[in-house]
Amino acid sequence: MKNILKTKLTLVALSIILASCGGGGSNGYYEDNKSQTPVDEETKLSTSQLDSLRIDLDKNSLAVVNDSIVVNVKALSINKGGIKSLPVTLKIIDPTNLVINQGLDTVSTDESGNAQFTLSTLNSSEISNLVKDGFFIEAFVKSSNVSQRIHVNVSGTNSGFIDEKNIVAMNASKNTVNVRDDKSTITVKVTNQNGEILKDQKVSLRVEDTGKNGVYLTNINSLTDENGDATFDLIINESLRKNMTAAELVNAGINLTAIVTGTNGQVTTQNYKINVVQASVPVADGTIVIAYNPINVISYDSNEGNFYAKEAVVTVTDKDGKPLANQNVTMKILPTYYRFGQYVWGATIAEDVDSPTWLHPANYPTYYDRKYFTLGQDKDGEEVKVYTPQSNPSTACNVGNKTTVNGKSLQVATLVGLENIGSTLIYKTDSQGKFNLQVRYPKIYANWLGIQLTATTTTGSKSIETYENIPLNTSTDDFSSDGTWGPNLTSPFGSKGNCS
Repeated sequence: MKNILKTKLTLVALSIILASCGGGGSNGYYEDNKSQTPVDEETKLSTSQLDSLRIDLDKNSLAVVNDSIVVNVKALSINKGGIKSLPVTLKIIDPTNLVINQGLDTVSTDESGNAQFTLSTLNSSEISNLVKDGFFIEAFVKSSNVSQRIHVNVSGTNSGFIDEKNIVAMNASKNTVNVRDDKSTITVKVTNQNGEILKDQKVSLRVEDTGKNGVYLTNINSLTDENGDATFDLIINESLRKNMTAAELVNAGINLTAIVTGTNGQVTTQNYKINVVQASVPVADGTIVIAYNPINVISYDSNEGNFYAKEAVVTVTDKDGKPLANQNVTMKILPTYYRFGQYVWGATIAEDVDSPTWLHPANYPTYYDRKYFTLGQDKDGEEVKVYTPQSNPSTACNVGNKTTVNGKSLQVATLVGLENIGSTLIYKTDSQGKFNLQVRYPKIYANWLGIQLTATTTTGSKSIETYENIPLNTSTDDFSSDGTWGPNLTSPFGSKGNCS
């Protein structure tokens, strides 16, 4: 029998699953960081419209060395529209100081309300604490009381065991609540590293300072359903508040921690903040929901073009939750990030070097092949083979104002309607307030480009909006089983490059 000395492989998720969050704030926390620069009138107007911040990642975890991740922070109004010209600051909370921001700490939101940051990990031998604890990122607007904070998983050690952590995302029906009496429904979604929905996972939700802030949970559904969701109703009751003033609760916000115990016994956590205000909270004028399966992909026949497609269902309701029929909805695709890199034909663990497969660098920046050295012989006289991990890094970049990279367009994903194809199309809801659509994209761009799909409509005189980050993934059926070919083995932007 062959002897193999195992070493550890780092694992990072590829698909863009809902690492998405919005809400919350702590004015007291940010008091020392307030800018002394006067705030211009446009920023004041934008700040007055701000309801919440949502954080999305281009992948679900970060490799412990030589990896990068794109963070998109979207500033949202009560009707979920993006707010431009807001200075968003991103803070990294990492005691190891091994995670750095490659750009500015404060970025103004663009026309769509997005502020983008790129984080990376440094080379170090002291990685155990970062892998064990991960790190936090916190986004906030200094001139407001709104912030959001999430936990980011970090993968990779020196031990030879691959720890595939579940992905936990949180969202709220109301990201801003009244300090006296209010309610918000919290949804905790659980998926695996590949974006597959996980049913029957046990979820507990902890309200920090619940003994004094007058906040409690009811209508608890603690096992994830067929959509991977567990739900909790969060209630604010002023009469239950002890040893905390209304002003202190406004300053602190409501801080939540979701603790997920998977069917495999693995425990994963995620954090979320709900913003608290003294004033009455406006009610959204309606809601748009974009529903899609993050895993399913349609592969066009070769005679129809070399494309993949993702299907989605869009639902529009009014402020009372009733479907809006015959409603015109504008759908738009916005590229958010691109990636340099290439697949390798290799194994994720040393034992599998004789059974290689195609590995994407965002999932597997480290891999194993048949390269090894001999560490003497065992007691039976057989050589002890030591397979060392090989490196296959990639670089993720914010799109910003770019339209092309190395001569390749970034606007390649299109919407497919009844009669038209384009990056912006208008659809009409049916009698149930719904319509179906397809997002189509060239196979060569799959897994190398990220997009944001936005939906906008008008109810009365008010505009309502929503968005989702749609993963442009591939079909495994399109890859060879012998390491000879695949539809997108090298990024269309290049195997190597920088973000400048």
